Amino acid sequence: MRLTKVFGLTVITAVAAMALIGAAPAIAGNTALCSTNNGGLLTCPIEKQVTSFHSVALNSGFLTTVGNVTCKEALAEGSVLGLAAPQISHLTKFNWTGCTNSLGGACTVTTIKLGLILFLKTAVNLGAIVYDNLIFRIVCAPFIDCEYTPVGAAHLLGSSLPLLGGESNGGFGGTKLTLAPASPLDVPCPEGSWDYFYESLTPLWVKT
Repeated sequence: MRLTKVFGLTVITAVAAMALIGAAPAIAGNTALCSTNNGGLLTCPIEKQVTSFHSVALNSGFLTTVGNVTCKEALAEGSVLGLAAPQISHLTKFNWTGCTNSLGGACTVTTIKLGLILFLKTAVNLGAIVYDNLIFRIVCAPFIDCEYTPVGAAHLLGSSLPLLGGESNGGFGGTKLTLAPASPLDVPCPEGSWDYFYESLTPLWVKT
């Protein structure tokens, strides 16, 4: 029963990725996370295409109908495959620390299954992402003990360096990104969403 549900969610995220490709502007296409701005050119030299990413999110929030959970810090790491549309990254680490509910009670958020992130460039130094089969468990006794998977598109932002006033290394995130229950069908779970932004530890640009 659980496997059937998870498989269905994987199909949903795959369809979402296809929808991104179909709905993106004409500039969308092959995508490469790049370690250089390459003089402002749209392309990334093959030797500068990143093969892994490391990013941190501060104060990411999980919003549910029975209460909210905030985590002081979250870490995301992944291995990145070559130039593609979309570019595929295999998550290697996805964890959260310092999680509490709105009353200050201790909570935990634990990754159950590391999946994929699909990156797609949609404009100059901008893009969209979807998750494929990422599952995590939120425990905040006695209110919630449920597994979720993020569904829908989030944002991919390239570094603002070295623009005047720019100070971001780039990263990815979303506001109220839908969380679909991934627990066994007989476990009732509240509706949820996710507010977060993972900033890269090193400057990254969205190129082709």
